[in-house]
Amino acid sequence: MKQNFRSLQQRITKLKQFQFKHDPKPSDSINRVVRDSKLLIQCNKQIAENGRNGNVNEAELVFHMMPVKNTASWTAMLTVYAQNGQIENARKAFDQTPQRTTVSYNAMISAYIRNGCNVAKAYELFLVLSERNLVSYAAMITGFVKAGKFHMAEELYLQAPHEFRDPACSNALINGYLKAGEVNEAMPEGMQIHGLVSRLGFELESVLSNSMITMYCMFGCTDMADKVFCILSDKDIVTWNSLISGYVHNNEVEAAYRVFESMPEKNLISWTTMITGFTKSGRIGNAIQLFNMLPVKDDFVWTTIISGFVNNKEYEEALHWYARMIWECRPNPLTISSVLTASAALVALNEGLQIHTCILKMNLEYHLSVQNSLISFYSKCGNVIDAHRIFLDVIEPNVISYNSIINGFGQNGFGKEALGLLDEAVDLIRSMPFKPHSGVWGAILGASNTYLPSSLCSRAGFIFNQRFLDAPVVMTSKKKIISALNTLLNVCVSAFLIINSSNLNYCMDKY
Repeated sequence: MKQNFRSLQQRITKLKQFQFKHDPKPSDSINRVVRDSKLLIQCNKQIAENGRNGNVNEAELVFHMMPVKNTASWTAMLTVYAQNGQIENARKAFDQTPQRTTVSYNAMISAYIRNGCNVAKAYELFLVLSERNLVSYAAMITGFVKAGKFHMAEELYLQAPHEFRDPACSNALINGYLKAGEVNEAMPEGMQIHGLVSRLGFELESVLSNSMITMYCMFGCTDMADKVFCILSDKDIVTWNSLISGYVHNNEVEAAYRVFESMPEKNLISWTTMITGFTKSGRIGNAIQLFNMLPVKDDFVWTTIISGFVNNKEYEEALHWYARMIWECRPNPLTISSVLTASAALVALNEGLQIHTCILKMNLEYHLSVQNSLISFYSKCGNVIDAHRIFLDVIEPNVISYNSIINGFGQNGFGKEALGLLDEAVDLIRSMPFKPHSGVWGAILGASNTYLPSSLCSRAGFIFNQRFLDAPVVMTSKKKIISALNTLLNVCVSAFLIINSSNLNYCMDKY
C-alpha cells in the first residue's frame, strides 16, 4: 500500500510542476491531464483505503495534494472521518463540499447514526434532502431503531415510496420491535409490517423472513412463525435455527426437536439450542444423549450442559462435568459462573478454591461476571472478608455486584456494612440507563429484613419506601414484584416504619 501511495504522490507532484511551469491558462492538453479521470479515481480509492485502515493523516495528505477534487473526493474524506470517529471533521467536510449530492447527504446521515446515534441531526439533514433514495430511508430508519424511536421508524417506513420499502428497511424495523422490550405493545405494529412486506413481495427474502420468525416467536405466536417458515422455499441454516430457538423460547420442546430432526444440515448453534431446550424443560437425560451424539464440542456446548445441571439443581453433576470439560477445552466466563454457583449451593469451599485457582491461571479474575460469582460464592461459604476484597477489586460494579455483597454481609451478620452499601446500591439502581429487575430490589430488601437489627431495618425500609415505589421496574413476573412489596411491608413492620399507603396501593394496582 505504501508503494502505491508513493507512486500516487509522484504523479500528483509531477502534475503540479507541469502546471506551474506553463502558462496559467492551460492548453487543452493540460486540461486533459488535470482532468485525468484515472488519477482522480485512484486518489479517491486511496483516500477510502486509508480510511478503512485507520490512516486518517495519509488520507488527508492525498486529499490536500489533489489538484482537482470532485464530489466523490469530498464524500470519501467525509466517510474517512466518520469511520474513525471524527464526526466534527466529517461535518466540516460536508459543509465545504461545493456541490452536495444525495450521496453526500447519505454519507453524513450515516455518519451521525454511526457515531453516537445523533438521530436528531441526521433527521435534520434527511428533511433538507429533496432527492431521497433507498439508502436515505434505510439509514434513517436504522437510526430511529438504534435510538429506540420505533414509532418514528415505523412512521417513516410507511411514508416511504413503495420502491424504497426494501427488505433492509423492513428488517431493521422488525429487529427494532424485537429489541424494544415491549413485546405485547409491539405485536400489532409487527404484524402490520409483516402484512405490508407481504403485499410488496418481500416475504420470500430469507434475512427478512428469519427476523419475522424471531418476531412471532417473541410474541408467543409460534404458529405464525411456522407459517412464515413453511412459505419460505430457500431456507438457510439461520432460518432453521431461528424456528428451533423460537420453540425453545416458548417451551415447545417437542416441536423444536421435530424441526431439529428435519434439518438437512446442523451446526453447533442447532445442537446447543436443542440441548438448552431439553435442560430448560428438565429433560436432562435427553440433553446428555444429544450432547454425546455431537461430533465436535466447543466451550459453549459444554457450558450449556453444565448450566443445565445447575438450573436443575444437580450441582454435583455440574462439577463432575466441569472436571471432564477442562480436559477437552478451555472454560469460558459463563462456565466459571455456573460451576461457582454449584459450589456455592453445595457450600463446597475446597472445590470453589480450586476453581478460583483456575480463574487466576486463565487471567479471568477481572471479568465482571466471574467476580460477581466469586463474591456470591465466598459469601455463601461464610468467607465475607474475601467476598468484600473481590468486590473492592471490581472496577465498575453493577447491580448484581452490590446485591451479592449486601446479601453476603447480611447473611453473615455484618448488618452495618450491608446498610452502608445499601445506599450505594440504590443510587446505582436509580442511575441505571435501563430498568432494574424487580428481583434486585427484592433481594436487597430481603437481606435487610432477615439479617439487619430493627434500627438498621428502619433505615433500609425508609430508603426503599422513598425510592422503590417511584422507581421504574422491569416486570417479567408478577410474583416477583408482589414478593418484593411483601418484603417491604415486613421490613417496615419490623422497624415500626409507616409506609406511604397511597404509593403502595398505586404500585399494587399497577402490577
